[in-house]
Amino acid sequence: MELTKKNILIISPEAWGKNKLSKHHYAMHLAKRGNQVFFLQTNSEQGSPNSEHDHIKIINYIPFKGISKLPEVLATRILKREWKRVINMMGIEPDLIWSFDNSVLFDLSLTSAISISHIVDLNQDYQFQRHAESAHLCLGSTPYVLEKLKRFNPNSFFLNHGCVPRTQETVNKDRFIGIYIGNLNISYLDRDFIKILVARFPEIQFTFIGAKNKSNLSTSVDEESERFIEWLEDQVNVELTGTVEQQHLDKQLKKADFYFLAYKTEHHEQVANPHKVMELLSTGKLVLSFPLECYKDLNFPAIFGDFEAYLEGISQAIKGDQPFYNPHKKAQIDFALAHSYDEQIKRVEACLKSL
Repeated sequence: MELTKKNILIISPEAWGKNKLSKHHYAMHLAKRGNQVFFLQTNSEQGSPNSEHDHIKIINYIPFKGISKLPEVLATRILKREWKRVINMMGIEPDLIWSFDNSVLFDLSLTSAISISHIVDLNQDYQFQRHAESAHLCLGSTPYVLEKLKRFNPNSFFLNHGCVPRTQETVNKDRFIGIYIGNLNISYLDRDFIKILVARFPEIQFTFIGAKNKSNLSTSVDEESERFIEWLEDQVNVELTGTVEQQHLDKQLKKADFYFLAYKTEHHEQVANPHKVMELLSTGKLVLSFPLECYKDLNFPAIFGDFEAYLEGISQAIKGDQPFYNPHKKAQIDFALAHSYDEQIKRVEACLKSL
């Protein structure tokens, strides 16, 4: 199946907005290929009513709650009705359903369209089995997700995250800058380490790009997150930019000498493959992190096993004639560019053709 000139329904648990994840990027790239894309956002509280992109129509969908708790016959009857409602909202039958959400409309066999169950996070674990079994094709973005998908559907494949290539420039400035990109409200973030990191290196400005309040990716902020963000705001060597729209992101990224990730190692299965890594790698700059399963056999990002090793790694990176030198720059860039969204869509096309 060639993904051009098709009617494609993307089902996403993250609404459309300033912050973009893989499902949003796939929607935009599929639209550029001449497809009509319908973006069904199943959590529209903080979402946009329109995409501001030609050939992408946003559909706000309020799910019928409690279907999974009903007897199977009744649940199936309601699901058929819900699918009919969605197709009526589209105004046309889809050729392809690309679902990133196994919590709603989880029986993909109840439509006539070719269907994809694409699970990027292990915590997307609701009606996992029925969603996977009912799809023509399953895609997983971590080995842990893929292993689980294969239990229910032999047509399951690993698909790494796509990459939006970012600037490889660096602007001149009078101090080192380390940049973190991501939602500051997620529970997997190692906030204790970040506090130590910021305090240990007052000569480095740490810039945090990403949502610090409610956003299209986070509809609530807990007290622990609020306290952490307040602490960051009080530090003289910290800058919080909030959400930066895609068209302005390169301007921020070129300020970096290095990028850093800091997820709790006990959550290694959940953070085996963070979405943002590909974009950071595409800059060619040094990326620092605790272990990431999907990059364990590569020389990038630079991986550190514990707090002290990470801190010492930064200390060493500052020293010398070329601070934060990346010996694997070319290989890192080549790897990221090989996973552009256009290349990823070609991989999906190949999987569909093999069915």
